[in-house]
Amino acid sequence: EEKDSEKDSQDSNEEQNEDMCDENRDTQLMSADCEMNDEEGEKDMNKTTQKFLHILAQFLEGESSLLRGIAAEGLAKLLLAGRVISNRLLVRLFLLWYNPTLQDEDHVRSVLGAFFTTFASSEQSARMNIAESYIPLMQTILEAPPTSPLCNVDVNNITDFVINLSAPVKNNEDSAHDSLSLSVANHLLSSDSNDVIWYRVYCRALSLMKLTPSNESN
Repeated sequence: EEKDSEKDSQDSNEEQNEDMCDENRDTQLMSADCEMNDEEGEKDMNKTTQKFLHILAQFLEGESSLLRGIAAEGLAKLLLAGRVISNRLLVRLFLLWYNPTLQDEDHVRSVLGAFFTTFASSEQSARMNIAESYIPLMQTILEAPPTSPLCNVDVNNITDFVINLSAPVKNNEDSAHDSLSLSVANHLLSSDSNDVIWYRVYCRALSLMKLTPSNESN
């Protein structure tokens, strides 16, 4: 009887261990399913976000000044809130701000004027984003067709504005101009353009930059 009792006890323990293993496997499978669902959800969310941003960006160049103002304000708020990080969008907003055909759209100019100063003063990463948008911005203007209103913008004024916005606001802050100065210098060396004006513009940008004194690479 004692042997039978011991055997029954061993059988019971084995069954409990099997049940626990099954539960662990189920838990692991459920966790894996949840992770897969989260990844798929993030991908779907990214696709939806991209579509939404694309629609808003299209309104920036549309015929309706009302929709352009709404789109500019929406994109500015997303950038300020950190919901969107896009140097390409920053370039679009800079181009909108300097487009001479939109100088009479007070709402757009009011929104963008407030956005640029607020965004630049918000945090260091924002100033980095502004600095990184400088060369793509200037390239867009340089490559604009002769019929484009961008051919009439003051590139020196744009340079002053962007360099000033991206300048460090604290003495102990790593300047966004450290990396920008290298990018501009490399761009000058590798550029195929023979336009003296653009060389002067980039050299002007370099002269305006505030580099980090403690950075040995400077």
